[in-house]
Amino acid sequence: MPMPRMPYIMLPLLFIGFSASATLGGGASNATELRELLMAGHHPAIIERASHFSGCIGPNADPPDCSNNIDGLIIRREREVINREGGGRILLKQYAPGDPKKELPEMDWDTNRGFKVLRVGRRWGTCLEFSHEGLGKSGRNQRWSTVVLVPWKGSKPGAVAHRFVGYWLGCDSLVEGSKAGEIMLPIIEPVAAGDSHLHIVWQHCTVQSCIKVNDSRTVSGDPFGWEGYVVIDGK
Repeated sequence: MPMPRMPYIMLPLLFIGFSASATLGGGASNATELRELLMAGHHPAIIERASHFSGCIGPNADPPDCSNNIDGLIIRREREVINREGGGRILLKQYAPGDPKKELPEMDWDTNRGFKVLRVGRRWGTCLEFSHEGLGKSGRNQRWSTVVLVPWKGSKPGAVAHRFVGYWLGCDSLVEGSKAGEIMLPIIEPVAAGDSHLHIVWQHCTVQSCIKVNDSRTVSGDPFGWEGYVVIDGK
C-alpha cells in the first residue's frame, strides 16, 4: 500500500537538493520513492491542503443529492459531476492510455482530498485525488488512483477539468513547467488500456489544455503484483 501523504504540503522544502543532475533512474517500493524519481530535476509546484465540507440537499431527498465542497468546487457524489460554487457545471475531460476514447476506471466520487496548486507563488488551480470503485479500494489495486486538475481562470475555477489515472499518482507529483502558466504532471500508465507494459508520460497543462509528452525512460518491475516494486531506467 502507498505511504500516506502529508495533510499539508509545501513541497519545495522537500526537494531543495534536486537539480538537473539529480538521479533520473532507480527503484521504488512506495509512492514517495517513485515521486522522487519522476520529479528529479524539476521544480515542484507548491500544494496546500484545501478545506472542505460535506452536505446533502434535503434530508429526505430521493434520490439523495450529497456533495463534497472543496476549494470552490462542488463534487456531487450521486450525480457524478463537478460544479462551481455559484453555479456552472465543469466539463470533465478524461485521458485514457493509448486511446483517449477508452473508458477509465469508475471513480469513487466521495473524496475530501483536494489541494490548492500554486505556480511561482501565484494561484494556478485545484488538484483533486480519487480512488476507484472496486479497483482501487484495497491491496495492490489501491496503488492506482485518479488525479483531476482544475486550472483556474482568473480568481475562479475554470470551465474544464482534466482527469488522469496513474500508478501511485497524487497531487504531490506536480511540478512547474517551463512555459508561463504551465503545470506538469508525470504519470506512470499502461502503454494502452489493459496492457501490462507501462511507460512514463508527462501532462503539460495550462488554462487552455493539457498536452501529453512521452518520457524516454523505461519502466520495469512488478506493478501489478503484491510487492509493487518498479524500476525506472534513467536516460
